[in-house]
Amino acid sequence: MLPPMSAKLLMPLVLGSLLLTSGRATAAEADALPPSVSVFPAPPTPPAPAEKPAAATTPAFQPAVRIPRTLPVANPTATLGPLTNLVFDAEVKEQTLEPAKFETDFTFAVTNVSPVQVVVQAVRTSCGCTVAQMPNLPWTLQPGAHGNFGIHMDLRGKQGSITKSVFVMTDQGNKTLYVRGIIPEQPAMNDDQRARNMMIAKADRQAVFKGDCASCHATPTFGKTGSLLYEAACGICHEGAHRNEMVPDLNIAKEARDQNYWRQWITNGKEGTLMPAFGKQHGGPLTDAQIISLAHFLTRKFQDPQNAPVAQPVPQP
Repeated sequence: MLPPMSAKLLMPLVLGSLLLTSGRATAAEADALPPSVSVFPAPPTPPAPAEKPAAATTPAFQPAVRIPRTLPVANPTATLGPLTNLVFDAEVKEQTLEPAKFETDFTFAVTNVSPVQVVVQAVRTSCGCTVAQMPNLPWTLQPGAHGNFGIHMDLRGKQGSITKSVFVMTDQGNKTLYVRGIIPEQPAMNDDQRARNMMIAKADRQAVFKGDCASCHATPTFGKTGSLLYEAACGICHEGAHRNEMVPDLNIAKEARDQNYWRQWITNGKEGTLMPAFGKQHGGPLTDAQIISLAHFLTRKFQDPQNAPVAQPVPQP
C-alpha cells in the first residue's frame, strides 16, 4: 500500500491518462491537470530521410582481348618441323598431256619408315583444278606400312607448263609435294587446214566445239568471264588475223544492241551463218552465268552509235 503522499502525486497522472485514452477531456479538466501531463496526442515521428542512391559510375573502357583459337593435334611438337616419318617415291611428278587432252592423273607411293604410326589427317591442294584422291581420312600408316594416293588435274583453259602444290598434313608433321602438267603448244594452222575447217563449219556451225576444233574454240573458255571470255570465245574469230568475210566486224553496229541482244546471239547463234550457239543447252561450252558476264562486257565495249556521247561543237569567237 502506497503512502498517502505517493497516492496523491499519482492520482493526477492516472486521471490524465484516462482522459486521454477516452478522448473526452474538457478544457476545465485539462487545466486541472499538472503541467507535466498533456491531453493532446504526441506529434508523429518524422520519417527518416531516404538514403540517396550512390551515383552511377561508368566503368573504364577495357579493350577486347582476342584469344587465339588453337586446334587440338595428336602431337603438338610434330608441327614444328618437316615430316620425316614418311618417304614418298617422288616429291615432284610431271606429265606431258597428249594433244586435245586436258586432264591427267598422278599417283604417289608412300612408306612409313619410322617406329611409330603416322596418321594422315588431310591432303589439300593449291588450286581447285587439282583434286586429291585419298583413302578414307584419317588414314593411319603403321610402322613399315605402304600406301598410295592419287592427284587429278584438270587443265582446261590453260596453256604451257602448270605446277600445283599438294599439302600432306599428319600428326607427325607436314609435307609439300608438287605436280606439273605440260600442255604442248598447238601447231599453227596453214591455209589448207583453215579452208577445210571453214567448210566443216559451214555445214555444221556447232562443229567448232567438237574434235580438234574444240581445243581452240571451247577449251580456252573454261572458267573465264568478262573480257577474258571475250578474248577466248569471240576475239579468236571476230578479231583474228585471218577473219573470214562471213564473220562480222563487231565494231560496226547495224541495229540496236543491248544486253538482251547479245545474250540471244551468244546463247542461240544464228542458223545459216558461221555463228554457233554457245549455250550449253545447244551443245556449246558456256554456262548461263558466263553468257551474262559476256553480254555485260559486250554492251560496254561496243556501244551503239545512237547511245554514244555526241561531241559538242566548239563555239567560234
